Amino acid sequence: MFAAKKREYPILFIYLLAASIAGLFLWTSPAMAHSKLEKTIPEKGAVLETPPKQVEIWYKQPVDVPAKTNTVTSQDGRNVQGKAIADPKNKRRVIIPLVSDIPAGVYTVKSKVIAQDGHILSQTFQFEVKKPKQPAAPVKKEYKLAETSPRDGTLLSASPKEVRLTFTEPVQVEYASIFDNRNKEYSNGKIKTDPNNPRQMILTPVKALPPGTYGVEWSAKTPTSDKKEMEGQIYFAVQEMSPPLKSGGVDLIEQLSRETLPNWLAFFGMALSFGGTLFVQFIARSKEAQKRWQYWQVPIYFLTATATLVLFLVRKATLPEISLGELATLRIGWVPLVQSLVFMLIFAITLTRWTLPFLAVMLALNSLVGHSYSSEYGGGLAIIMNTIHLFALSIWFGGLFALVVLAPKEEKWKWYKEKGAEFSRWALISIALVILTGIAMTVDYVPSWNDFIRSVWGASVVTKAGLVLIIVLLGYLQMRYVKKGTEKSTGWFVHRIKWEIGLGIVTLLVASALINFVPFASEAGGVPVKVTKHGITAYTSISPFVSGFNDVDIRFENAPKFREVYVQFAEPPEYSATNRAFDLGGGRYRITGDQLRAPSKTYINVEAITEDGRKIVFSFPPRDTAR
Repeated sequence: MFAAKKREYPILFIYLLAASIAGLFLWTSPAMAHSKLEKTIPEKGAVLETPPKQVEIWYKQPVDVPAKTNTVTSQDGRNVQGKAIADPKNKRRVIIPLVSDIPAGVYTVKSKVIAQDGHILSQTFQFEVKKPKQPAAPVKKEYKLAETSPRDGTLLSASPKEVRLTFTEPVQVEYASIFDNRNKEYSNGKIKTDPNNPRQMILTPVKALPPGTYGVEWSAKTPTSDKKEMEGQIYFAVQEMSPPLKSGGVDLIEQLSRETLPNWLAFFGMALSFGGTLFVQFIARSKEAQKRWQYWQVPIYFLTATATLVLFLVRKATLPEISLGELATLRIGWVPLVQSLVFMLIFAITLTRWTLPFLAVMLALNSLVGHSYSSEYGGGLAIIMNTIHLFALSIWFGGLFALVVLAPKEEKWKWYKEKGAEFSRWALISIALVILTGIAMTVDYVPSWNDFIRSVWGASVVTKAGLVLIIVLLGYLQMRYVKKGTEKSTGWFVHRIKWEIGLGIVTLLVASALINFVPFASEAGGVPVKVTKHGITAYTSISPFVSGFNDVDIRFENAPKFREVYVQFAEPPEYSATNRAFDLGGGRYRITGDQLRAPSKTYINVEAITEDGRKIVFSFPPRDTAR
C-alpha cells in the first residue's frame, strides 16, 4: 500500500540494504560457478574394445564428491564401480574406479556431485564394451517362446478367433489370459494343445474383442527335472490402440521437489520475522507494539526453525548415500542447519534491536544456495540482485503483516492513518526493488526468449509478475483510501490488506518453487530421455510414469528404415521382459502394456533391426518408478 503524504524517504532503509549487501560480500567467499560438464572418459556413447579401469568426469569448476553418489551399472543392473573421489590435485576431475575386467555390454554412469553454488549436479551417460570374438559353442536345447499369432506388436483389422503360443520345445502351460488395458478378462483360462504340433498352445477369447489394445499373459514350466518356470506377455491391438488411462507427469510436477514446501515455509517465516521486526523498530517505535510483536515472534520462529530443519532432512533423503556429518559440511546442508539453530537460539532474545541483525544474516544466507550463486546465472551480480530482492520482498510482506496484527483495539483508524502512511513509502521502495531486480535476474538467467516461454521457470516468473502487479493495484487503491477514507471504512480497509497478504503468500510460494525450476526449457526433467548411437538418436517417453498399464513411445531421428523394433524392460534382480513395438509410422514406435513395477529401478533397452538385419541397441538410463 502507498500513501500520498509527503515525508522524507526512509534513508535508514537504504542504509540497511547497503550494509546488508556489503556485509554479505565481506562475510562470504567469492561466488563459484554452477559448474558445467567439460568432458567424460570414456566419452558419452563410446564403444570400447577393452574394458576401462576407471571413469573420469571433468567439470569446468571444482566440485565436491559425496561418498556413494556415483555408480556405474551394467545393463542387467549390477554395480561395477568402487568409491568415487575428486582428484586431490585437480578437483575438477571426478574419478570412479571400476572392478577389474568388466564383461562386455552397455554401462550406465550416474553421477551426483555438489557444485560450488550448492546445486546437486547429475550426469548420466553410457559407454559400451564390445564382446570379444569366441569360437562357436555347441547348440543346447532351449525352452522359450518362439512365435505367437497374433504377433507381438501387431495392429489387427478384426478380432482374432484364437491366440496361438508356439514354443521351441514342448512345455507345460499352466496359465494364460487375454486382458485389455483395464485388466478386464477376455478368456476363460482354458488352454489346449494343437494335436498336430505339441509345441503350440491355443487360447480362445470368450467373445469378439472390441477395438483397443490387448495383452496375453502366460506362464509355463519346462519338462526337465528342475521344472524351470517361464512367463511372459505379448500385446496386440484390434483396429486401434487404446488411449492411456491417465496422462503422464508434466514438466511442472516433475520439476517440483520435496524441498518446495519446506523452502516456502522457511522463507515465509524469515520474511515475516525480518519485515515485521523492522516495522516494529523503525515504523511502530513503541513499547506496546514491541510487546504485541513478541507474542507473534514465538510461533513464527518455531515455524522457521522447524521448516529449515525439515529442509536439511529432505536434502539428506535426496542424497541417501552420504552421512549427516558429510551433508553438514556442504553448503546445501550447513545453510539450513545454521538457520534452524539461530532461530532456535533467538527465542531467548526478546529485544527487537538485537534480533534484527541475526534475522538479516539468516535471510541473506538464502542467496548462497540457489541459481544466484553461480557464474552461469550471473555470479556476484546475481547475488547482489537476489539479496536485494529477498530483503525488499520481506520488508513489504512482513511489514504488511505487522501493520495488521499490531493494530491496537482502540483508535485503529488512527493507527492505519499514521503507521500505514509511513509504511507505504517503505512498501513503495520495496515493490519497486522487487520488480526491478526480478526483471534484471530474468534477463540474466535466461539466454533467449524461446527458453523463457518454453520453460516452467518462465511460466512461473510470469505468474509471479502478475501477482505483483495485482498487489501494486491494491496498494494504489489503499493509498486512495488512506487519503479519503474515514474511521467507518476501517473494516473494508483491513479486508483489502488481508487480500494483499493472501496474494503475498501465493507470491512467496511461487518464489520458493522457482528455486527448483530450471530456466532452460531443454533442461526440464532430471533424467535424459534420448540416446545417440551411430549417428541415430532415439527418444523415449513413458505415460503415465507409474506402475501398471502404460505407453512407452519411441521416436528415432536420422534413422534408416527399421524392419522391427524390440524393447526390453529389466528390473533387477529377477524381472526382464522383451516386447516387439507397434510401428506407428514416421520413425515412431510404441510399446503398450503392464511394463513397470513399483518400487523399482527400470532399465530400458531398445533394439532396432535394420532392413539388412543389422542390430542397434539403445540402452537408456534407469528410471525409478514413483508408485
